[in-house]
Amino acid sequence: MTTMTHTKHDIYVAKALDLFETGVFANKTKKKDAMGYLNSAYHTLTNQWTGLINWDTGVQNAPFDIHAVREKHMDYIKGQDEKHAELVSNLVALRAEMKDAEVAPKKERDTSVERTLKFIGIDPSRFADRPLASEAFAVLRELSPEEIEGFRSQHSMTFTAWSVVNEFGTHFYRHMFYLNGKREAFAVAMSFVNADFDQWLLNGKPDMSKMGLADIMNFYKGEAA
Repeated sequence: MTTMTHTKHDIYVAKALDLFETGVFANKTKKKDAMGYLNSAYHTLTNQWTGLINWDTGVQNAPFDIHAVREKHMDYIKGQDEKHAELVSNLVALRAEMKDAEVAPKKERDTSVERTLKFIGIDPSRFADRPLASEAFAVLRELSPEEIEGFRSQHSMTFTAWSVVNEFGTHFYRHMFYLNGKREAFAVAMSFVNADFDQWLLNGKPDMSKMGLADIMNFYKGEAA
């Protein structure tokens, strides 16, 4: 039997090894993909064999997938091609190594208030008990804490943050901001707070720090006493 150059076989093995470069898989999906590539590499060999199944007896001389290959199948494979037998043995050994390999720990969701404040330029030490919307707006407008003393927006701003590693291994944090429970771009959220701030200034900068939400809402509706 003429032996092939195994070009496709080598490509699939190389793809699997690329995902296993450090000996640890980045995630479960990459581990599954790598083992799938090894199976594809095995198929490039089985596609050339004859008598994979003995239709007279129903005996399967070699399995269709690499995970089921056992020592009892090797005589048949050697009979097809000695080189193929060597490649299959290597695939079986590599698959066993990959199967036992660890998956990198999943990056946990990180909602550190201090880190997110720094992300939008806020010194955590000046945040005190002021709501995020008011303090973020003050930093954006380059206002001192004294200049926004007593200011409260009618809008609630919250955030979530994730620690992320991209395909190139770069680590960064992804932040998402929410205005009144709806996801909004940070700049859009600030535009709403800006309107409240202008109204607060026009009304003489009353101390709203002790006001409840209902009173704050009424203030911006023009119903404050």
